Amino acid sequence: MTAKHGTTTTVWTTMLILAAVVVLVTAAGTNAQTAPVSSTAVAPATVIAVPPAAAAKSDAPASAVAPEPKKDVKENPADAKDYWIDNLDQGKKVAKEQGKSIFIDFTAGWCQYCKMMDANTYPDAAVQKSLANFVRVRLDADKEKDLTEQYKVDGLPTLIVADASGKTMARVGSYLQPKAMLEFLGDVTAFVAAREKLTKDSKNLEAAFIAADKSMSMELTNEERLKLVASALDLAPPTDGAKRSKLLLSRGYLTAMGENGKIEDAIKDFEAAATADPKNQAGVNEEASWILLQARYKQKKNTEELWKGVTAWLAAHPRDQMKNADIRTQALGLQFRLAAEREDFATAIKALQTLKAENKDLPNQDQLDAAIDQLKEQLKAQEEEAKAANTKSGEPAPKP
Repeated sequence: MTAKHGTTTTVWTTMLILAAVVVLVTAAGTNAQTAPVSSTAVAPATVIAVPPAAAAKSDAPASAVAPEPKKDVKENPADAKDYWIDNLDQGKKVAKEQGKSIFIDFTAGWCQYCKMMDANTYPDAAVQKSLANFVRVRLDADKEKDLTEQYKVDGLPTLIVADASGKTMARVGSYLQPKAMLEFLGDVTAFVAAREKLTKDSKNLEAAFIAADKSMSMELTNEERLKLVASALDLAPPTDGAKRSKLLLSRGYLTAMGENGKIEDAIKDFEAAATADPKNQAGVNEEASWILLQARYKQKKNTEELWKGVTAWLAAHPRDQMKNADIRTQALGLQFRLAAEREDFATAIKALQTLKAENKDLPNQDQLDAAIDQLKEQLKAQEEEAKAANTKSGEPAPKP
């Protein structure tokens, strides 16, 4: 790609701005932010790729300024001295006595997102009700170095659900608002309940499906997840398109993420998943078709095919018909990146403008506006250069 009028430098600057913006947009459902364990470290912005279902609760860079805690919280039950146990061994003992799982909150005095959790999340009545089913342990990451290392804590806050022996079942390394916290705790609770039902009845389809579906949010190996998915698929009848499509989608993800990364097999599962949900009633068709684009690109490395595929996918999946709007946001982000690489600034501008219009609650809109303004400058310079070149050659300037 030839640099003209500083085009390349500005384009990549614009892309870095968008990278942070797309992170914020995709994390909007969970407000997922985390600070590195070292209070002085800076987490880099990253471009989001399409993740498996579990990635909705994965670590996200703290690229935005932490919002202020709510001012109207009068009383926080989590502030009570007996709400948290500050010793993990004691927590294990209580968990065994009460037959509960353990909720571990790794925190530190300097962690601003931890303070936001205390102000905004833990006081929530629904969160309080859900956490009542767990033995609650709070550990200071600065003081509990051994446990921080044992549980592989690399950012704060880190929230872990463990069994009574202390074995990790699920984790999320980010700040969560009440809705996302309830989803996290609900996934763990549903998974544990489903596994208990399966120990009593291995042919229970509903329990097998829930265990397989929620396993994507649990800290399990790929092999363990694949086994749960396979068991559920064996029980799901061909007529149950909703369950089969989700299970096939999960198996496709797990196959692609495996040590050998069998893309060909994953593609077959994604195709089967899309076919099993032809009208997108389960929201699988839109996701499977989007993943297929990327899987085929990884297989063929054909950028032109990817460009045409993304453009066609966006046209076929308008925002008002999406079950998961985050996928469309990611598609717009990819369309922008590809357009910028092609120096197709008009399409890049349109992609960002559409992204902004479809995400009115997007934080830091000024970053997105700055990116659009930069692209407009580049488009203007590009058009003027083309006009000058055509004038010099005697050919008419191309229409914009």
